[in-house]
Amino acid sequence: MLSKTSTHPLPNLPIDILYLIFDIYQSIEQSPHPGLRLTQVCSHWRYAGLDSSRLWNNFCVSLKTPIPIISLYLQRSRNTPLIIDCDLRHAKRLSNSPEVVLREAHCHSLIWSLVTGAASRWQHLSLRFDSINAPAIIRDLAHVSTPTLRRLLLWTNLQSCSDLHTFGNKILNLEVLSLRGVPFHPFISGALGSVKRLELSINHAISLKDFRGAMERMPGLEYLSLRGDVVVDWPIQLGEEPIYLPSLRSLSLAEQRVPLAVPLLSISAPLLYDITFVDLTTRDLPSGFTSTLLRQNYMSIRSLVLSGGASELIDDTFRHLFSIFPKLDHLGLIQVNEFIVQELTSALQHPGVWPQLQTIFTSTTPGGDNVIASQHSSPCEWDITHLSVSTPLTRSEWLKEFSW
Repeated sequence: MLSKTSTHPLPNLPIDILYLIFDIYQSIEQSPHPGLRLTQVCSHWRYAGLDSSRLWNNFCVSLKTPIPIISLYLQRSRNTPLIIDCDLRHAKRLSNSPEVVLREAHCHSLIWSLVTGAASRWQHLSLRFDSINAPAIIRDLAHVSTPTLRRLLLWTNLQSCSDLHTFGNKILNLEVLSLRGVPFHPFISGALGSVKRLELSINHAISLKDFRGAMERMPGLEYLSLRGDVVVDWPIQLGEEPIYLPSLRSLSLAEQRVPLAVPLLSISAPLLYDITFVDLTTRDLPSGFTSTLLRQNYMSIRSLVLSGGASELIDDTFRHLFSIFPKLDHLGLIQVNEFIVQELTSALQHPGVWPQLQTIFTSTTPGGDNVIASQHSSPCEWDITHLSVSTPLTRSEWLKEFSW
């Protein structure tokens, strides 16, 4: 006869097995933010799960989330660091009656109060909010104590950046700062020494002096993404002392309203390995002496990513890029059209173009219809800051597949 332990082994399994199962379940769930379905497991693991703070410290909040649910997660997570994805944007109203507006404002206030009440436990905070609430939210963020905060993502569409509170030295241990539509200037006087990843997609430019000062206080910065008018007065004339970034390994540039060479020659990064250009066109590339300077300054580049549906690249463009970045090992094409694939293939027919090239990788948006998606990659969500790539192809494999 089998013992009870043999027929009911689950109580004897370590709780780490429960963590592993739920981690795997969440990673394969179709929803980007799956909920924990503890009722789908046995009673032993259900009770263990309810008692495990680790299963309750990572959750999503929106204006539709019931207040008791938020309170429950905060209670059951106890004193563990929190990972919160908070979306405080108002949906399009069916009615603009005073009652509806007042109810939404009250709900917003209650939820934000609960979230900020746990600020001392924030580890990762992703926050999306309407521009009308931006001044109040940034003011609150500048005043709460966040000793464990490592990652902060703020997304809005702020039209005016006056009278915003500065953060000073409130965020001491921040490693990742991502701002989309949120001005950078409230942060530039803060404690940025721990920041390793900085993503700026903003429409409120700061001066080169302020940008330089902020960069110099980030000696450990490894990733920098600049999208939009980040700096208002890039030096057009050569001769300015470049901004020294001793630890930078990856740089992404997009939608700059100055020639591409200007920000590139304004930065000195001896360890830079990977560079990304979004919506690059042939007109963006420098020529003559400037092109030679770029080649001299960026001999360390081994990986180049070209992305964006507005990219305009032809055979000669790739040869020009080769003249600037001659030692590439890896080349990526992200969300580009079929014509660009053909032009790259044409350029690679010449053995002297990127002779060291080892792999070419691709990525597409869901439902993308370009030739790369149809032949080599599974549909995936495209995010220039978190590339999800297909299996890389060697140079010979690429030419075999895409030579028409």
